[in-house]
Amino acid sequence: MTAGEAPPVARAGAGPAVRLLAIGAVLLPLAVLAHTSLAAPWSPGDIVAALTGGETPFGPLIRDVRLPRTAAAVLGGAMLALSGVVFQALTSNALAAPGVLGVTTGANVGLAAALIAWPGAALVPALPAFAGGLAAALTTAAVARAAGGGPAHLILAGLSVSLAGAALSTALALFDTERVAGVFVWSAGDVAQGSWHAVAVAGAIVPLACAALAGLARTLDAMRLGAANAAALGVPVGRVRLGAGALAVLLAALAVSMVGPIAFLGLVVPNALRALGPTRPGALAAPAAIWGAILLIAADIVSLGLGRGAELSAGLMMALIGAPTLVALVARRAPHGGGGTGLPARRRVTPATAVAAGAIAIPALLAASLAVGAGGVPGGLGAAVAGLTPGELPAFVLEQRLPRTVVALLAGAFLALAGVLLQGVVRNPLAGPEVLGLTQGAGLAAVAVMLLLPGTGEGPIQLAAIAGAGATVALVMLAAGRDAAPVRLALVGVAVSGVAAALAAVAVHGAGLRGAAVLTWLTGSTYASGWVTVLTALPGLALWLPAALLARPLDVLRLGDIHAAALGTRVAGTRRTALTMAALTAGAAVAAVGPVAFVGLVAPHAARLLVGGRHAALMLVAPLLGGGLLAAADALGRSVLAPTEVPAGVVTALLGAPYFLALLALGGRRT
Repeated sequence: MTAGEAPPVARAGAGPAVRLLAIGAVLLPLAVLAHTSLAAPWSPGDIVAALTGGETPFGPLIRDVRLPRTAAAVLGGAMLALSGVVFQALTSNALAAPGVLGVTTGANVGLAAALIAWPGAALVPALPAFAGGLAAALTTAAVARAAGGGPAHLILAGLSVSLAGAALSTALALFDTERVAGVFVWSAGDVAQGSWHAVAVAGAIVPLACAALAGLARTLDAMRLGAANAAALGVPVGRVRLGAGALAVLLAALAVSMVGPIAFLGLVVPNALRALGPTRPGALAAPAAIWGAILLIAADIVSLGLGRGAELSAGLMMALIGAPTLVALVARRAPHGGGGTGLPARRRVTPATAVAAGAIAIPALLAASLAVGAGGVPGGLGAAVAGLTPGELPAFVLEQRLPRTVVALLAGAFLALAGVLLQGVVRNPLAGPEVLGLTQGAGLAAVAVMLLLPGTGEGPIQLAAIAGAGATVALVMLAAGRDAAPVRLALVGVAVSGVAAALAAVAVHGAGLRGAAVLTWLTGSTYASGWVTVLTALPGLALWLPAALLARPLDVLRLGDIHAAALGTRVAGTRRTALTMAALTAGAAVAAVGPVAFVGLVAPHAARLLVGGRHAALMLVAPLLGGGLLAAADALGRSVLAPTEVPAGVVTALLGAPYFLALLALGGRRT
């Protein structure tokens, strides 16, 4: 990756680092003592007695429950912070971190896969976590480098890898839910431990990794100047990136194997400390380790202090801290200007031809989906195609398969329309409802209604999803600033989506038995959709008309903000209106099928390749492609592992993530 967003090369005396290290060394023991005794019936004297072999009735609880939790928080926080320091030095990018690069999600996937293939992997969780994290890091780095190496490319590639990893984890769970159940408990980020095993493994490896990083300190100091400058100083850039990067992945994987994928910690700590003085990685490493431990302990203290440790986990606390930090970094580093678009404009077929093809393909897809639902009965397919009487079709096909296929068609069309609007606003084919956080915000609001008002109907859930998407747009616009430049919108959306996803995961984790049904919905599924769902989703079609009125202003926006304003377009007003319409359409889709990823990104891009970049044509063709894509994913998910159903959202993520990564990389090469 290039040095697009290098940390500032300012004076880096040892004084600030020493002061931060000294203050942290004083605060860490106090934090450990507070964490060990908070919200517990024992006193500090009982803790001392438990450690020294004295008499106390709380000895087993202190030694085997609380102390492993405290040790996990210390080690996990230190390792994630160190990993962030190394990644930022290697990439010369202050936005790099284990969570941003998809390393923590990859580690989770590796652990889940290992538990299915070999139950004994629970004894050595760090190994599969390291393999998964390393694969994710290499994928993110390769795609971001091909795309240009800028901070936006890095984050978008990491987001795509994370979404694909989350979908793959869900797919793996379908094979053996019991073995991988513990992995999904960690998905919210929780430092609670069942034993000393994971802590002991990490405690044995961390000193060796830290010694290796200490030996690379001066080399990392040179790497922060950028790859070209480091090479001029004699640094073997390729070998250093490979070796130090592997150590950073190992540290993050060890942390994930203990405390789950804690979001943003590796981003927050290095940047906060760098703002206070030390800039050299060699000087930053030791303070970062101590303050990372303090921060994770503090996050868990908040969880314990509120008395809701199972629902308000340390991972959620870190997400609430880290997302504003990412927004602040974006505000300082992302460009404010709005250049023209790089969207392809050459069309291969006329819009009329594409619409006619869709008018033929959609009924055929509907018939094929019904045949899958009917177990492949030829009579069922023939009846669907030839329009025979309903009595010739199995009842469950008309009552279950047909409505869920119609719901998939509608939801896919809504997501595609939202994607067209968002890509027009951001002027980038890499934008989508999931990139700007709309689907995650809508999903969080719908989850809140499901859990707080169990048994509620479709209407309140739909209203909540639309309101959640609208609130997300408002928050993104507010954080992105008055001009709401495209790159700033995308990066802020990533931060907001991270918080929404963390909140949803924590809510499901604390919902008990009800959480299983909500988790299925969060993966994006048409399961149990009936004609009531169809009726509540149909009004969303009315959103197409006001969206179509934005086609010409969005065409003008492709020229860039300055030229669009010169031609009389109200740039800010058009952007706000388009984002509002995108929120409404994305909310309608999420209310129907849950937060499905990549449909709103892939369908508009495919439509653009067919009919060019004019938004009037895109708003006709993209919804047809989006509806067909989600309906096909639903049928595929029902048939591949039958009788086990793979949620449609998992299928679209597994298919869409490689497409997204290829689009990101190829777009950079064309540029």
